[in-house]
Amino acid sequence: MGHRVKKGLAILMVLIVFLIGMLCTLSVKRTTIDAVYAENNRLQLAFSAGQYVSRIEYALRYGKQLEAYYNMDSLLERLRQTSSYMEGVCVVSADGKLCGQAGRFDGRILDPASLPEADGLYGSLDTADEAWLWLDIEGREGFAGWMLLRLNRAALNTEVEQEKQSAALQSLVIWLEAASIVALVIMRAKEKRRPRAALRFCVLVCVFILAAQAVDLGLETVQAGWRTESMARRSAHQVVQTIQEEVNSVIAKGARPDSLTDLNSYLRKTEGNIEVIRTLYSDQNAMIYGQHSSEYVSRRTRGYAARAAATAGVTLGCCTAVCLAAGLAPAAIRRCGKKKVMA
Repeated sequence: MGHRVKKGLAILMVLIVFLIGMLCTLSVKRTTIDAVYAENNRLQLAFSAGQYVSRIEYALRYGKQLEAYYNMDSLLERLRQTSSYMEGVCVVSADGKLCGQAGRFDGRILDPASLPEADGLYGSLDTADEAWLWLDIEGREGFAGWMLLRLNRAALNTEVEQEKQSAALQSLVIWLEAASIVALVIMRAKEKRRPRAALRFCVLVCVFILAAQAVDLGLETVQAGWRTESMARRSAHQVVQTIQEEVNSVIAKGARPDSLTDLNSYLRKTEGNIEVIRTLYSDQNAMIYGQHSSEYVSRRTRGYAARAAATAGVTLGCCTAVCLAAGLAPAAIRRCGKKKVMA
């Protein structure tokens, strides 16, 4: 086999190995992006819906019945119009009766009785064709029903797909640069029979694979942490703004700021339900202030870093196995050849 053919095959092998490494890394990056955006979008939708749930619960505490709630469809339509992500909104009582709906459900409403209990502020379910959120509604005597949100998956995925395309382009640039360096080294190498040449070649390729993966995943982890921080700040700001609008509307109807005795308890409840928020409080003029949770951001970022480290660990293990095979194979071949000669 000619020297040029050997180099061509070596370069082809390098490109294949680097392509596999890039695809594995890109899979982790796509999972990270999904986690960041999915949680943030659902949190914001759930909080918007939570404001309407609070209105319903307030009415239930003062004697209204969920099945006979006046103008429920109109209330749900106002909620649906707050976000292009919502295709349909409905309220179902604890005994399974549909109490009101707005938007499009295509003739199918999720059976809430089969759903797990909402974890914190909301629960969520993604299927192959649609996505759902649900919030529990509490009445005067306990659990009263659910508010169900049917989400537009295409709209939810648009922003995520744009980020995934940017991540793919970043990976392509990093990995092609690393592969190009290895290919350049191969092209400049002279044909000499050196001991452990295969091992040296494998070590060279593995070093660049690990370096490319470390840079790629490191950048993605930093970006994911930054996105989480930015979204946490934005979510906290939205929560404060929404509550402030509710408080201002009550004051505009004639209530005095110091008469809002249940405001702080409501802020404590909201703070406990939304882990992205560290604290919510009001001053004597009923001005609402809030701060996002840095612990939440740190925990999420550590999760992204752990996923990246696990992927790098798997790659390191595979590279080690390849290098060991390359180092032991020549000796095994020589021993096999000697046995054949002696036979």
